[in-house]
Amino acid sequence: MSQIVKRACRCRFQPSPGQAAGLARTFGCVRLVHILAAGPAER
Repeated sequence: MSQIVKRACRCRFQPSPGQAAGLARTFGCVRLVHILAAGPAER
């Protein structure tokens, strides 16, 4: 019988201004794709 070991780690992400802009653009695109993929079923 095997046991599952759960581990956790806390870390903080502090992007530079350029990285923050890239992340914002990426998450904006992901959000748009999700909304379009969900279609009228979730609206």
